[in-house]
Order: sequence, then structure tokens, then C-alpha cells
Amino acid sequence: MRVVLIRPLYETKHYDPEIQEALGIESLAAYLRAYGHHVLLLDPLQSGQSEDRTIKRAVSFAPQLVGFSIMSGGDLSSTQRMMAGIKMGLPQIQWAAGGNLVSTEPEYAAASLPAGTACLRYEGEIPLLSLLDAISSGRSLDTVPSMIMKMANGVLMRTENAPVIENLDALPFPVRDHFQRLDRRALTANIQGSRGCCGSCRYCCAPGWPRAVGSRWRGHSPYYLADEIQSLAAQTGVRFFNFIDDDFLGPDFMAPSRASQFRDEIEKRGLRIAFGIQARPSTLTPEVIQCLSEAGLCHVFLGIESNDRQVLARWGKSHASLDIEAVIVNLRSFGIEVQAGYIPFHKYATPASIKRQAQYLDGLGLLNYRTATNRMLLLPGSVMHREVIGISNVDDLISGPLLEDLDENVNILYNGLIKILEPLRVVWVFAATVLPTVQAQARLARNQEINRAYKHREALLEVLDNLNRYIKEVLFSLLGQMEMGGRLLLNEDPLYEKSLELAMHGTKALWQIGLLESPEVLHKAILKDCRI
Repeated sequence: MRVVLIRPLYETKHYDPEIQEALGIESLAAYLRAYGHHVLLLDPLQSGQSEDRTIKRAVSFAPQLVGFSIMSGGDLSSTQRMMAGIKMGLPQIQWAAGGNLVSTEPEYAAASLPAGTACLRYEGEIPLLSLLDAISSGRSLDTVPSMIMKMANGVLMRTENAPVIENLDALPFPVRDHFQRLDRRALTANIQGSRGCCGSCRYCCAPGWPRAVGSRWRGHSPYYLADEIQSLAAQTGVRFFNFIDDDFLGPDFMAPSRASQFRDEIEKRGLRIAFGIQARPSTLTPEVIQCLSEAGLCHVFLGIESNDRQVLARWGKSHASLDIEAVIVNLRSFGIEVQAGYIPFHKYATPASIKRQAQYLDGLGLLNYRTATNRMLLLPGSVMHREVIGISNVDDLISGPLLEDLDENVNILYNGLIKILEPLRVVWVFAATVLPTVQAQARLARNQEINRAYKHREALLEVLDNLNRYIKEVLFSLLGQMEMGGRLLLNEDPLYEKSLELAMHGTKALWQIGLLESPEVLHKAILKDCRI
């Protein structure tokens, strides 16, 4: 059968420079092609093509099915517009939809899409293949697993979940039909090394997803991952890889052997690469860090979230007894850049606790825009999201993640901080987004490239350091005001103006480094975000 898979345009109120590969539909396309289906991938977000052009290409392919990857509510408007346009050229088309929104908010997704859309939850390979088989054979669609579908009369049809794919190595490598466009921007390839997560975070949807027998986490073998890297390097020349999975190393007991086997496979193939991962702190022992560094690790994102044992316990986090500082020191001793997830603003937070958390982060060298301003966001499908929905009965009124309520004084502090730092957000987010790539370029540089690459990196870090120093200054200034008077009664204008000045200066510096074609790129984003 002929199939079109589309990633729609993502609509957001705020600047977001991070455009990555649509690895989900790339993986599904590879799987369907292995079964003889003809699949066209369309990605207007990455290709820069308009919705109208995407519609015309989809219609001209003459597919029997068109599927959309809908990761959040920000994808819905574009999806709905393209569905309407494609329907005009293909009146009898069968729709399918998948992605995070469909998996975690299936009723909302089904209600937002045309009747008869097959909303396929969780892993898409088995359900999508089953859907195509049902269409081609004339079999009833109620035999398709992991599906929720709004019927013509408005009734929702649900089917049982498909089993998860136990052996991920049986899957083909994702197809990279649009990689050349990404390659021109950043020379970075995404790889999914595993599925699932060993964590039990109560604000995250991952623990509630279907699991394999005996484990929430499944990993590709180090051999498979090294093969995929070798294949991509040979085909595209890319040498920097970003592992997008939540938990690259898996269970703590498996981490040492997984790290050493991965290093051995990379070395056996003579691959000179750099890569970044997300990991739980408990998996990053000195042995693991050394092995991964020898394989090319240059960037790690750690989910730390808090250093308050009671708060961590409430959230289902299990690393309260770890020496996080030792993990970070060890990573940095190998030249590995560390970024962290941290949540200072939540319903249990007080100005005093936020000050303690900020001092802790500052001591780790991790106090920045993200860690200073992050607020607890309850993801649909999570335990804490369900608890709030049950208490407030808001499920029919809203969709998407929920911001946790804050103490009155903490809310005043949060709003003041966000307002003052608003101009800096665009510049900080851009700089933090490109840092892993710049870090990789410095690690991989040779001969005459070395000095330039390291100067490039140091200049970028200086921009971030300047922004972070002011973020620290503002946060502690506001906290000091609250300590003096109990409430925040402060003229924000001078602080805001300095924030705007630093943002413009940082933009110019990024342009001078060569990371921007023109300062106007970020200037326009700053003015738009700040509604100036």
C-alpha cells in the first residue's frame, strides 16, 4: 500500500530553535518499507516547505493512508489544516495519528480529529502495520490493536493494546530521507538507544506506558547501536550523535556492562565520534563515565530535579542518597559538559527552599535560566496529572500538561523572575541548544582545527556564563527583597532593561562567533517573545 507519514508544523507562543529529526515517523517508515509498503515522509518543520506544498505532495503520491505524528497540542492546528486540504484531493482517505498526544490524551486527540481517524497509542509499528493489513484485506478496523477511534455517531471505539516489541534489534534502522537538510544545519543525528525508563517519576507519563515482561526499559544492543552509527557515518559523514532516549544506560546493574560493550564496539569499528545522552545519576559510576568518555561521550543531561529528600520521595525519585556533586565532578574531569533538569518551583516550595536550591545549584555550577525558573509541569498520563484532574475535574476543559499551583509568595517570586528574565530566555535557549554540537566539534577537532574549535566553544561558554551571572543576580536579589519584607515589592523596570541589554549583547556575541547568520534572527525572536 501507499502511505504518507507527516510531521506537522509546531505552533508555540515562545521561541524554540530546536528542530530535530522526526525519528518516530522515520522509524515507522523503515518498518513499513520492510513489509513492502511504499512510504513517503513529509516534514515541513524540517524541510521548510509550506503546508500547501506538503498537501500537494501528499495528494500527488496517491496514498491509501495518511498518518500524522502529533506530539502535543501545538501540532493540532497544522494537522487539522493539512487534513482539510488533503481531504479535498483524496475524499476517501483513511487517516491515522500517533505520537505523545495520542498516547497520553487519546480521548482529546480523537475528539480533535475527523471521525474515522485511527488514533494509535504507544509504539506504532504493530498497530500501523495491522491497520494497513485491515484496509487491504477489508477486515474490520476493530481488530487493529492500541487504537481509539471516534465513530460517525461520536462514540469512541477502543481496542486492546498491542504487545510491545521485546527485541528492539529486530527493527530496521530509521530511514533518513530528510537528513541532508538537518546535516547542513548542525551535522547532528538523533538515535534512539532504548525505549522506556527505569525511573518512577510521578509527574512523568513514561512509567504508565506498556512494558515488556519484567521491565519498563528495553535497549538496543551496543552492537546494534554501533552498527547504526557506522552506517550513518558512512552514508552522511556525520560524527556527532544525540541519543534521545530518556534512559540510555538502563537499570543500574546493567549500566557498567552496557557502557563497556558500547565502547568496545565503537573502538572495534575505528569510529571517531562524539555523542550526548540522557541518564539517571545512579547509573553514572566512575567506571561507566570512563568507558563512555573513551567511546566519545561529550554531553550529558541529568535529571536531578531537587536535593530535598522529602520532595524527591513525593515525586517518586530514588537518587536522594547519591553524591550528585561527585558524579558531576567526575563527568567534568573527562571534559564532559553537564546540563541538568531541576524543579525549584512546585507546590511545596517556599522562598527559603528556593534559596537553598539556588545555592546548591550555584555550588554545582548549574544555576542557569532553565534550573532557576523551571516549574513543576505535570504530564498527561502521569500519576500526579491524574490526581489533579481527579480533584479539580478539569479534564473536559483543558488539554496538555498542567502547571502545579504555587504558594502565594512563591507565585509572586516566580512571575517576577519570569518577567525580568524574559528577554534573556531566547538567547539562553539558543546558546544552550547549540552547546552540545559546539562541544562535539571541539572534541572531534584535529590539527589546525583544534584552536579554532576550542576558541569557538570558550566564546559560547562565555556568553552563557554572562547570562547565568545575571540570572543569579536577579534571583538572589528578588529573594533578598522577599526576606526583607515578606513580599516582592520592587520596581522591575531597571532589571528588565538590563536583561534586554544583555540579551542584545549576547545575540551580537553569538553572531560574531559565527553561530548566527545575522543578529536579526534572535532580535526578532526577543521582540516577539517580549511583545515589544
